[in-house]
Amino acid sequence: MEKHIRSTARKFIALAFAIFFAFGAMPAAFAEGDTQRDLTNVLTDLDVDMSLKQTNGTTVPIIVDNEKDPSFNETLVSGSTIIFGITWNLEEENFYGQVKEGDYFTIDLPADHFTFRDTTLNTPLVYNGETLGHWGVQNNKIHFTLTDTGAQKRYIRGHFNASGTLKAASSGDIVIEVGGVTLPPVPVKPSTPSTPDPDVDFPAENYIPSPQKPLSKTGSTYTGSETITWNLAVNFDNLLTAAVHSNPAITPLKNAVIEDTLEKDQTIQSVSIQSMLYRPRNESGELSRQWGATINLKTQFTALSQGADESLDAFKARVKGYGAPAYGVSADQKYLVISLDDVPGNGVKLADDDAALRAKLKSSNSNLTDAELDTMVKSWGTGGIAGGEAVGYYITIQAKTGRAYEQYSNTATLTTTDNVPIESGKSVILEDLDGGIEAGEPHSVRLEKRSAEDGTLLENAAFQLEVQRDGVFVPYVPTDGGEPVRATGADGMVEFKKLGSGTYRFVETAAAPGYDKDSVAYSPETFTISTEDTEGVVVTATNLPLTDKPPVDPIELTGRVSLKKVDQADPQKTLENAAFRLYERQPDGTALYYKDANNGLPLWSANPDEAQTFTTDAQGMITVDHLLLGTYYFEEVTPPEGYRLSTTALAFTLDENDIETGKSVVFENTKTETPPADPENPEPPKTPETPEPPETPKAPAAQKPAVHKTEGPIAAGANPKTGIADISSAVTLLLILAGGSAGIIGLKKRR
Repeated sequence: MEKHIRSTARKFIALAFAIFFAFGAMPAAFAEGDTQRDLTNVLTDLDVDMSLKQTNGTTVPIIVDNEKDPSFNETLVSGSTIIFGITWNLEEENFYGQVKEGDYFTIDLPADHFTFRDTTLNTPLVYNGETLGHWGVQNNKIHFTLTDTGAQKRYIRGHFNASGTLKAASSGDIVIEVGGVTLPPVPVKPSTPSTPDPDVDFPAENYIPSPQKPLSKTGSTYTGSETITWNLAVNFDNLLTAAVHSNPAITPLKNAVIEDTLEKDQTIQSVSIQSMLYRPRNESGELSRQWGATINLKTQFTALSQGADESLDAFKARVKGYGAPAYGVSADQKYLVISLDDVPGNGVKLADDDAALRAKLKSSNSNLTDAELDTMVKSWGTGGIAGGEAVGYYITIQAKTGRAYEQYSNTATLTTTDNVPIESGKSVILEDLDGGIEAGEPHSVRLEKRSAEDGTLLENAAFQLEVQRDGVFVPYVPTDGGEPVRATGADGMVEFKKLGSGTYRFVETAAAPGYDKDSVAYSPETFTISTEDTEGVVVTATNLPLTDKPPVDPIELTGRVSLKKVDQADPQKTLENAAFRLYERQPDGTALYYKDANNGLPLWSANPDEAQTFTTDAQGMITVDHLLLGTYYFEEVTPPEGYRLSTTALAFTLDENDIETGKSVVFENTKTETPPADPENPEPPKTPETPEPPETPKAPAAQKPAVHKTEGPIAAGANPKTGIADISSAVTLLLILAGGSAGIIGLKKRR
C-alpha cells in the first residue's frame, strides 16, 4: 500500500511539472506566425464621396468628403446607380518596416441599401510603373492586397471607386455607412408602386417596340468583371406577330439551330434557355418594349456532352440530329450548339395549361395588372396562335475571360432548312475598376568623405548615423541590414538605405589616417526626410590633414576592459571557462551585441545569436580592446563548472581615464547548492521549535547578492521587475499538487 501511495505521489508531481512546462510553452505555441496581417484598423483619412450616375453617363455629387452636397436636393430612386469614391491612407508610422507582401485591408460597403457585384480581385494598382497592390470587390467589401514592391514603400495612399445599385422598398431617409464612416441621411423611394394602379389596365400602352430580327445579339459586362453576358434573341420578329392572336398567321422556323463559338480566352460557364415576354399595350395583345415576364424552358431541352474521343464535327452533328430539343457545350467550353427544331412546333410549352401560365407570369412579375395577365394568357396560352408553345427564345451565355484582352467580340449563327443562315455579332470592351495609388519611396543618404585641403576622396573614415527623437539625436538603428558604424571605401563613400521620415545627422567615429578628427565639417550638418521627398540625400564631410601633430593611434580614442572571474566566497580563486557576451544599450533600450572587429573597430548586431562569446582563460581573465567610450554590459551565458549561472549583467563605463590604463571589473559566482535528499526516502518533517526573538538578519554567505547591478535584455513576457517569466499561475498549481501528494505520504506515515 505504501508503495502504491508513493507511486501516486510521483504521478501527481510529474503531472504538476507537465502543467508547468505546458504553461511555459504557451506563449511560443500561440506566437503569431508568418501570416498575412490585416491592416484595416490602421487605415486613416477615410473620406467618402457619393455620386448619382445618370443615364447619359454624367454624375451628380450627393456626398463630398463625408458631407452632404448642399446643391443636391433629389430623392434617389430604387435601381439608381451610385458611385462610391473612397480615399484612404496607410501612414508611415504604421506601415514602413512593419508590413510584408500579402498583407491586406478591407473596406465594408453599405450592403443593406445597395447591391454590389463581385469583381476580380486582381486589378493592379500601379504607381510609377510599379504594381503596389491588387484590389477588387467581393462579398460587399473592397479588398486590397500588398505586393512585395508595395510593402517596401514608406507609406501608401489611394482611392477606389465602387458602383452599387440602390435597393429601396419604401420611402424615407437612409443612413449609409462605408468602412466605419457614417454619412449624412439620404432620401430614397421605390422605383414603382408596390401594387399596380387600379385605374390603369395597360401601363405600357405608349411604349411602342422597334422592329425585330430573327436573330439579334447583345453583350454586357460591368466594371472590374471577369465575365461577359451574351444574350441571343431568337424569332422575336415573329413574337410581335404572334402576340396578336387572331391573324396574320406566323411562319415557323424549320429545324432551327443556334451555334456560337467564343473567341480568345473566353470559356462558357453557364447557359440558360428562356422565353421572354413583353407587356401588352392593349387588349388586342400588341406588345410594348417593356419587359413583362420570363419563363425558364431549359428543363425541356436535353443536355448532351462531347465524348472523350468524339470530334467536334461529330458532336455538332449529333446534337443537330438529335430529333428533339437539345443543346450541348464542347469539351473545351468554347462552342455552344442548340437544336430548337421547329419554332413553334417543337413541343416546348410555356406552361401545362392556361391557369399554370397565368401563375408563372404573375410569379415572374407581380406588377402585371389583371388586364395585362388576361391579354398575355390570351396571346400565349392554349388558345393563342402557337397553342401554348414558345414562339421566341432568349438564350443567355455567361462567359468567363482571362482579361488578357480589352475587347471581345462574338458572333452567333441561326440556320434553318428554309432560309439562308443569319448571323448576329456584338463586341464588348472590358473596363478596369477605377482606383489609384501613390507611395512614398524609402530614401537613402550617401556621405562623401573628402579632404578639406584638396577635395581628395578619403577611405577608412568611420561614421555613425543619428536620428532626432524628442529633440535629442540618438544612434540610428539601420533597417537595411548593414552595420551601425560604417567605414568609407576607396570611393570615399558610405551609404545608409531605407530611411524613414525624420531629421538625421552623421557623426564621425574615426578619422581617415593622417586627418584631424576634430576638424570634421558636414554639409549639410543635418538633413530631414519628409513624406513629400522623392529623392535621396547626399552629405559631404571634410577634414583637415594633421600638421605638426603625430598621427593619432586609434587605441588612444578607445578604452579597454579586463574582466576577472572569481569565486564569491573566495575572491582569490579565479574561474576559467566562463562564457560571456558583451553588449551596449541604445537610448531606446535596444541591445547591440559585440559581433566582431573590423580594422580594430568593433562591429555590433541587434541579434544575440550573432554575438561573439568571450571565455575566461586559466587566470579567469577576459580582455576586450578598442571599445568607444561609454557604458557596456557583460552577460554570462555559460557558468564555470560547479557554479551557478548569473542572471544579471555586469555594467561598466569607459571614460577618458580608461583610454591608457583600461578598466578592470570583477564578476563573482556562487557555487551550486548540495543536491536535495532522495525523494524516494524523504526525512519526516520536524516539529518547529519556538523561535527566538529575531535579531538583525544577516544574509547567508551562500545567498550573498552579486556585487554587480542587474542589467541586460529581458526576455519577452518576463516580469519587468525581476526579468523572470510570469508563470505565477503555473507555479501556484504546481505547489497545490505537490502539497497534495505530500499530504498523502504524511497521512500514510501517521497511520
